[in-house]
Amino acid sequence: MMLNGIIFFFVCFFLHTCYNKNYFFYLLKK
Repeated sequence: MMLNGIIFFFVCFFLHTCYNKNYFFYLLKK
């Protein structure tokens, strides 16, 4: 149960940082 929470946290953290930054630069280049 604890492991699932940690994985969920890292997934959310990754999506909110890397994905949003890449999408932002994608919009700028478009």
